[in-house]
Amino acid sequence: MCSPIFVFYAFQLYDCLYFFDPQSSSWYYRDNTCRRILITLEYMVFAIVHSSSVLVDILVTARLYKQIKV
Repeated sequence: MCSPIFVFYAFQLYDCLYFFDPQSSSWYYRDNTCRRILITLEYMVFAIVHSSSVLVDILVTARLYKQIKV
């Protein structure tokens, strides 16, 4: 039984070359710099999402407290 034919996908962002491996169905990158960039971006996205969630919680708490006080 033959595996389906996959087109080889690759793209480059700055010095990072990303390529798709159909056997594992995942993306790989060529350089350790790429790993540092990805981890930094992951932390930045996590921080933005977490801080916006905390901000919404504070705003909701303040509004509920204001409604109870009236």
